[in-house]
Amino acid sequence: MSQTRVQSIVARLSQGLGAQQLPNVRKVTLTLHRNSANFGARYFIRENLPRLQYSNPQVEFRIARVATPQQPKFTVQMPLTAMHAVDGSIKEMPIKRTTSEQVCREFIKLTGATPAAV
Repeated sequence: MSQTRVQSIVARLSQGLGAQQLPNVRKVTLTLHRNSANFGARYFIRENLPRLQYSNPQVEFRIARVATPQQPKFTVQMPLTAMHAVDGSIKEMPIKRTTSEQVCREFIKLTGATPAAV
């Protein structure tokens, strides 16, 4: 891998939406149901979560994909994000049918994140 390729990857991870410091967060768990039709959560994992992970090496990030229980077709299982704070409190955020950008902005607002130092 060339030096310019590495530099471009690091630049993408350290800039943009999701490149935020999570000062009081110890662990983040994202629970998805396998048959969920929520594209916002999937794109949040693909687009924004790598930036959050790069900016916060001290935070443990987990993605749990669970089997959807047998329910009628009109019942939708919403993905859920749980933030475990350093003081032991837990904040939960259901991810409704939104875009990954909206999910990330709501996540940042809920955690009180600050811009990452470049």
